[in-house]
Amino acid sequence: MPSQNSAGALLNVDLCIIGAGVAGLNALAVATEYLDAGARVVLVDRRADAGGMWNDTYSYVRLHQPYEFFTAGDIAWRLRRPPDYLATKPEVLDHLRYCRDVLAERIALDEYYGWTMDRFDERADGVSVHLSGPDGGELVVDTPILINA
Repeated sequence: MPSQNSAGALLNVDLCIIGAGVAGLNALAVATEYLDAGARVVLVDRRADAGGMWNDTYSYVRLHQPYEFFTAGDIAWRLRRPPDYLATKPEVLDHLRYCRDVLAERIALDEYYGWTMDRFDERADGVSVHLSGPDGGELVVDTPILINA
């Protein structure tokens, strides 16, 4: 259980990533190559699940590049289509969530969907990231590294 401070719960982690879209998931993929297996990472997104802006696109939107090039890290798609296939919104979301699941097996991942970053305060030894939850809750994440993706 996190300790409490005047701003709400306090969580100490090795890395905090704001954004669970393709940029945030790629940042997480790279981080898993450098962090210890027991490292604790917080992934925050204002949307209800991983996938970033793909959660908000129209249902008919497709990738504009062959699907196998659009991934996090080097995680292969489970989708089996011709190499020039342009994946649909549901297929992209499925893949990005699969990437998140694969990456979550590499480190200790705490996910905060529906949360927003209000501000961050830099210090010489790290960053305090102030978050607001969908129910009005507050959380301060203390971390040496913040990636705002």
